[in-house]
Amino acid sequence: MSSLVDLPNELLLLIHSEIDEYDLLTHVCYLQLCSRTRACYARSPPRFWRRLARTHGLGLSRMEEDTELVWRKVAVECAEHVWVCQHPECGEQRLKENREAMDKAILQWEDLDCEETIVHDEVWDGTDPGGDNTPSTLFLHIDFNSAFPCVEDSESKRSKGILKCAFLKATPPVAYRTSDLVEYHPVALRTFATFPPMAMMDTYDPKHYDSDGGLQIRNPDGVTVYDVLIAFSEVMSFNMTSKNLRLLMDYTPPRNFFPKTWTVADVLQATPVVGSWFQLTHWQGFVQEEPTLFSCVFEPKQLPNDVREHINMYKAKTKR
Repeated sequence: MSSLVDLPNELLLLIHSEIDEYDLLTHVCYLQLCSRTRACYARSPPRFWRRLARTHGLGLSRMEEDTELVWRKVAVECAEHVWVCQHPECGEQRLKENREAMDKAILQWEDLDCEETIVHDEVWDGTDPGGDNTPSTLFLHIDFNSAFPCVEDSESKRSKGILKCAFLKATPPVAYRTSDLVEYHPVALRTFATFPPMAMMDTYDPKHYDSDGGLQIRNPDGVTVYDVLIAFSEVMSFNMTSKNLRLLMDYTPPRNFFPKTWTVADVLQATPVVGSWFQLTHWQGFVQEEPTLFSCVFEPKQLPNDVREHINMYKAKTKR
């Protein structure tokens, strides 16, 4: 019995021409089928893989070179991950949500020739008028253990460290596994931080609620979830000040959300560093304050009556 790869080149080219131009998974599958199907992509339109990846809300890290070869690598990497990933907040479901978010952004920003801006040439830099930039829903599903990278570490070491303490959490929550670390989920890491993607994003994180400045995140190809996490690695291990803690409590309704059994000493013990706040609350991602300025949003969550149970829970996650 003959197979698809036994077909003549003319039919393979015909099949290739019938694949939807935005069907990332099918294009990657066809690319890798055999050398003759791979040859069908030798004359792809300029920036074909870039457009395909960005249409699905996937970007480069700021350290990667913006070339078509790199974009094809991104497409292949993410497609291969989708085929095996079982996490409900990554894999095919995340790819679908990204595509829907990009489609919505294109409709919302159509007055700015947005399809070209979003998926082909440049990202929005915050200087033009238009609609809101919607933060990715992925941030609602990121949690952290206590293995925060040290602020005194090199940028390279911090970058690796933050990926070993950030987890993708499921809904409803389940026990964390090593496979839940974000470093094993390229689709999640490459997801744009906002839709449409932005070249610059300034954020008020727990450390900067009491200051005029915040973290400045830059990526000319569009800020990604990975870029945000790398920026957070700079502040997660900073000591939590009483002023920071008070401001955070004021910004997180209801204000009295610690268990009644917790003393002031318990609260201070549970919040030694900035990253501890992400463990005490549900991080709800960001809200847009100004064109390029975003604030972290936190909501209270149910905490155990014994502070030691809470602390030990995150220590256990660190050891997984």
